[in-house]
Amino acid sequence: MLLNRYRPQNYIGWSLIIVGMGLLSTLKAGTAGRINTGFQIVDGAGMGILFTSTTFPILASVLRLMHWRPSLLCDPSLRLDVLVA
Repeated sequence: MLLNRYRPQNYIGWSLIIVGMGLLSTLKAGTAGRINTGFQIVDGAGMGILFTSTTFPILASVLRLMHWRPSLLCDPSLRLDVLVA
């Protein structure tokens, strides 16, 4: 079942990246390590969400292609790793 709801994840990911980068820009040389780590966690969570959220729309288009032309699975000249990657 395709829901075609990919934008909320992108908005959340970009928001966390923006907030995380803003927080990281406030660090000074004497800032405690635990604060630095916390800011990196916020930024890393945004990057992780954004990196993984782009996979599903790409795979959804590949699955529609395979449903549309199932003979592509039997074609030896087709490189499926190019479609998936």
